[in-house]
Amino acid sequence: MIMRIINKKPVKRCEKCNHLIPLHFDKCPYCEGTVLVKHGIPESNNTEIDDTEFHMPPLSKKAKKRILYAGIAVVAVGLVAIIISLISSLFVLNKTIFEPIDDEELQSLIDDDPGFAAKYQWIAVMRDNIVLEEEKALYEKVTYKELCDFIDVYTDTAKCNEIARKANEEFNEKYYNPIIPKLEAKIEEFTEYINTHDVENYLEIEVGKRYEYEHGRYYPGFYFTLSFPTEQILDCRVRYGMYNKKWGYLHYSARGEANLEELQEMCESARYRWTDISSFSPNIYDEWELDFEILSVTKANGEVISPEEARKVVTPVVLEYLEDPYEYTELLFIREQIDSNFPDRNDYIYKKLDEELDAINPICNKLVNRFNDTRCSLPCGWNQ
Repeated sequence: MIMRIINKKPVKRCEKCNHLIPLHFDKCPYCEGTVLVKHGIPESNNTEIDDTEFHMPPLSKKAKKRILYAGIAVVAVGLVAIIISLISSLFVLNKTIFEPIDDEELQSLIDDDPGFAAKYQWIAVMRDNIVLEEEKALYEKVTYKELCDFIDVYTDTAKCNEIARKANEEFNEKYYNPIIPKLEAKIEEFTEYINTHDVENYLEIEVGKRYEYEHGRYYPGFYFTLSFPTEQILDCRVRYGMYNKKWGYLHYSARGEANLEELQEMCESARYRWTDISSFSPNIYDEWELDFEILSVTKANGEVISPEEARKVVTPVVLEYLEDPYEYTELLFIREQIDSNFPDRNDYIYKKLDEELDAINPICNKLVNRFNDTRCSLPCGWNQ
């Protein structure tokens, strides 16, 4: 070891162990009884730092043992302190949830585990607000440690997602996969029906708007342009009228119904107009619009189709699923058209998850479920 000598004083060096010792020592304190030789460092009152370097002689066995024992003692003291702290925390955690924890004990537990603060708040609500007086006997032996350990499992994302994954695979194998052929057949059936019974596939109406000016007032004029996307139709029935965009209602008199022949007469050159609505400026169509609804269409083969008849077959549930197919609309579609007892996938997964948690600790699981039914604030580890 390299050392620097500061505030040098006369010293001498032991011939055997090579230690430097004060000049007035008769014997070496490191190797007892060895002849001493004076080290040739002159006395000096200079207190400045000398940059002279020298190698530290090796420690004797006795010195090494002293250092070793001192280190062991320090470690032992630290371990004892840790063990005492753990025993103290374990003693507090082994209290039942109906036994109070004082502020000092609570702070000590939070220092050991910062997550305990949230758990203790949940437990306090369960104990004080959820458990009924007549139910205390059921939960009287539940300890803080027991309930905290269960909450750790309940909120464990990795564990809960693994349970959910297996339950989802089981659901697919048991319920969903067998019904897929029927589901696809129903989708094809309704898609075909809609394509052949949608009145807009046979009649398209475009509304034209203009103003007729007479005696200082503007009257909203209109006309219809018709087209037939798939085939020429024999007849139709259409309801039309002036719709107020701001207040959401049809005008009480500016409305009517027409068949195919009448609609064809309402062309641009016929100059049809409403006389029940007028204005001193051409701004009526800022507030009103001409709306229409195709009530029925008579196809070339004589078949009459209408939205009213189609709705008896294509229900709102079917239409919603076909327009926006996702898990919930699919469930409603299956229950209405295929199997009214078909289970909900999420309910099935929750049930399996609950069974697994119940197997770990049924009493704590029951308490946590009661808590969530009332407060809904303890997050389950399963991410849907």
